[in-house]
Amino acid sequence: MSKKKKPSQPASSALSERVGSGLDRIDFLDEHAEPRADGHPIPMFLFILILMVMYASDMHLMANRGAFDARIYAPYSNEDELANDKPVDPVAEKRKQGKKVYESACVACHQSSGSGLPGQFPPLAGSDWVQTDGANRVIRIVLSGAQGPITVSGMAFNNLMPPVGASLSDTNIADVLTYVRSEWGNKAPAVTPEQVKAVRTEIKDRGPWTPEELLKVPLK
Repeated sequence: MSKKKKPSQPASSALSERVGSGLDRIDFLDEHAEPRADGHPIPMFLFILILMVMYASDMHLMANRGAFDARIYAPYSNEDELANDKPVDPVAEKRKQGKKVYESACVACHQSSGSGLPGQFPPLAGSDWVQTDGANRVIRIVLSGAQGPITVSGMAFNNLMPPVGASLSDTNIADVLTYVRSEWGNKAPAVTPEQVKAVRTEIKDRGPWTPEELLKVPLK
């Protein structure tokens, strides 16, 4: 009489039992089982190393950032080094600031080219009123304005130059006159805020000048 063989246990079931007995009986063959991971703290030496690298990087950035100023780049690391090696031309800086004032207060009448508008507004480029050795007259025109028939570079004009001195500081006026007197081929000395202040104090709040009155004013 033949003996019936006992059905062998499936291999997967046996593996599941053996594995499960050692790891809280988690069924690793169950595709829906949630994964598990044990937490491990960061080694202290690695944490200290990261802090040291961060500190060294910060010190390097602070020493070479140039205050994050776009003008400062290698080999300069700060503004003082740049200024000592490449000093700023004060007249060039005044002209730069004066151009900004011109574009906001003067360009509508005298145009970006300084040519003015024929029959309406006189030119500043090549102007015999602008290119004087002294700036006493042109400072007065900007501060108080001018009116009446005037001849500029051989051309006749008869319009009102409004006073803009009340809305501009002494520095603004000095800068814009420095720009006008050295732009478009003009070659006249720069104007200082002290010169403007002296004229402003002298004339106070008087009205527009006539060309005849201006011609009586010394150039210096």
